[in-house]
Amino acid sequence: MVFDKRSLKFKLLFSVIGGIFILSALIIGIGAKYNSDLAYEKANAVAEGNAIESALTIERLFNETMGKVTTVREVMETSFNGEEKTKFERSEIFAMLRYILERDHSMIGNYVGLDEGSLHDSDSLHKGKPGHSDAGRFIPYMTKSADGTIALETLSDFSGDWWLQPKNTLKETFTEPFVYKVQGVDVLMTSLTTPILKEGKFIGLSGADIALNRLQEITDAINIYDNKGKMILISAKGMIAGYSGKKDLVGKMIAEENKSFEKTLADIAAKNQKTYFFKDENNLQVVAKIHLGEHNPSWLAVVEIPLSVIDQEVKESIINLVLIGVLSAIIIVAIVYFTINQSYKKLIAVENELGEAVKVTNRNSKKLQESSEQVAESATEQASSIQETVSTLDEINAMSQKSAIVARDSSSRSDANLRVASEGKKAVENMIRVIEEIRDSNNAVMNQVERSNNEFQKIVTIINEISNKAMVINEIVSQTKLLSFNASVEAARAGEHGKGFAVVAEEVGKLAGNSGDAATQIGSMLQESIETVQKIISETSSEVAKLVESAKTKVDSGVSVARTCGESLDMVLGNVNEMTGMMGEISKAQDEQAIGVSNITDAMNQIDAAIHQNSTVAEQTAKLSTELTEQSRNLEHSLKELKKELYGRS
Repeated sequence: MVFDKRSLKFKLLFSVIGGIFILSALIIGIGAKYNSDLAYEKANAVAEGNAIESALTIERLFNETMGKVTTVREVMETSFNGEEKTKFERSEIFAMLRYILERDHSMIGNYVGLDEGSLHDSDSLHKGKPGHSDAGRFIPYMTKSADGTIALETLSDFSGDWWLQPKNTLKETFTEPFVYKVQGVDVLMTSLTTPILKEGKFIGLSGADIALNRLQEITDAINIYDNKGKMILISAKGMIAGYSGKKDLVGKMIAEENKSFEKTLADIAAKNQKTYFFKDENNLQVVAKIHLGEHNPSWLAVVEIPLSVIDQEVKESIINLVLIGVLSAIIIVAIVYFTINQSYKKLIAVENELGEAVKVTNRNSKKLQESSEQVAESATEQASSIQETVSTLDEINAMSQKSAIVARDSSSRSDANLRVASEGKKAVENMIRVIEEIRDSNNAVMNQVERSNNEFQKIVTIINEISNKAMVINEIVSQTKLLSFNASVEAARAGEHGKGFAVVAEEVGKLAGNSGDAATQIGSMLQESIETVQKIISETSSEVAKLVESAKTKVDSGVSVARTCGESLDMVLGNVNEMTGMMGEISKAQDEQAIGVSNITDAMNQIDAAIHQNSTVAEQTAKLSTELTEQSRNLEHSLKELKKELYGRS
């Protein structure tokens, strides 16, 4: 795959940055969902709070107004049912109504309507007067115009709910909005009335009117979502009593303006809750009931928030969240890039150092292998030379034994000559012949000794060559130790990958030490062998030369005596005895020579064993160097794989 051929830095950055952006997208998605839910929860809370607050405001307004109306009723009932001194004059009632109206900014009018003949004085006395009917009935209506002008008018149209409902139910009444003339102007209002009872019977009522303009002012004063949300006041029968920003809709039925609201009204009627939540295709609606006393149906305070407003808030929050997420992701990516880049540079430096270590290890392993091969070849050559030397020594030993046999034979013949000499002069000719044979034997011995000396010189030369080879071994051992030390250093630099190589280097160092010790021992033994052989050669040559010279003189003398036949037998016997002693010494010297040759043979065998040990060490070193080379190749392969990961090259 293309991704596999990319560098490690690219893979790390791609994976981490991709993960960061995926995580950011996930967080943004979750945050968007959370913000959306939160925005709708906030909208519900805002709408519910405003609906409840508006409902409480309207309730306070209506209840305060109803409280004043109730006060007037109580005053009137006290006047009707009390003593004479508690009865109010009609002018006092006018003044009370005027006083209340002047101090209440919500009322546009208040009134007292009584049946005919309800007051203590006669109605006929007040026919046609302000606040009275043509028959004198007491029905004053104290009104207030838009500019604050207060006027006393007369109630009319007693067929409305404002009159009939309290009369029929004997309960306080909050009427549906209706149109009534106030100072000649039609005003959309609602009336709050309470019945006046005398001895438990209805004789009239006390009431107050609140123009819906006042309710419209309350709805317009509410600011929901920068006036994008709306407050709607709805009467018990569905008439709009106030609509934020839409004054022209006041007095119209809500069902005519919003067909779906019929279902909303039905749902509210079917449930008894403090607040109600509705949502259609365009708006979120929260409805709170406005409670108007114990015996009247509730009005409704509706807060309506367009869904587009909520969605816009969600959109803005998502945009902010995206900006924050992208900015955070960029910052994190920058930090991650810097961190990975620094680590990558360090990793590249380590890779370069490891590459150099691998090169040095390869070179050292090759040198070690070459040195091991040279040591093995030298050991093989030394073993061959030692074998030849041992064979030569065996031959010398055989010749020494033969010389000893000859010497012993010469001694036996001297005894025979002694016996022949004792026979008398008649054996002189035989003695001359025997002496001639002795001369020949002496010459042969002399020649043999010279040959032995020459062979010993060859042995010395071979031993010197072996010593030189041992010195070569010591030099190889020194180089091997140095290579082992360098290999240990490079293995330590290689770290975890060089542990196996360090073990191999340590074993090579140990084997080199053992080889050095063996080579030193070989050198010492060779030096001792050289000294011994040279001593034997010197002593043998000196003694043999003396003996041969003496024997020659004696033989010449014997020949002279035999030829002259004038020498006495005693001198012959003495000479023979002397010669017999000399031959014994020769035999002894030959035995010592045989012992020396045997010792040299043993030493050479030890040298041969040491050489074989060196050969074994060389083979082990070669094997270890091969293993080291293989491990170096493995390390080089691992390095190539590391480069492939680092640089993305195949």
